[in-house]
Amino acid sequence: MAMSLAEGCHVILSKHQREIRRELRKLYRKLPAIFPVKLRWGKHQTAHATCNLDRKKKQFNLLIDPTTHPAQWLDLLIHEYAHALSWTHASDAKDTRWPDHGPLWGVAYARVYQVVSGDK
Repeated sequence: MAMSLAEGCHVILSKHQREIRRELRKLYRKLPAIFPVKLRWGKHQTAHATCNLDRKKKQFNLLIDPTTHPAQWLDLLIHEYAHALSWTHASDAKDTRWPDHGPLWGVAYARVYQVVSGDK
């Protein structure tokens, strides 16, 4: 009898994926977002990575495309985590008055970069 991937297999993370998960845990310890941040690996139609707020589960979901070169994954994590950090209220994730890459995101990006680079 054939088993589906969901039924009988565990996803084996690569060394690079485990490193990214470690960085995410470090970020959440040092710079917690207003909701937990979950990381998933999968393809997106138009981006190498995304950050979305799941209002029902009250968590941020970061999605990184595993087909993107692993050398880019840390930069993608920094970029997307900055979104989660800059959304200081649940409404910010969908508030069109604030640009996705505006001043609040820029400050959050700088803070995330400092933690990842070891400067903070």
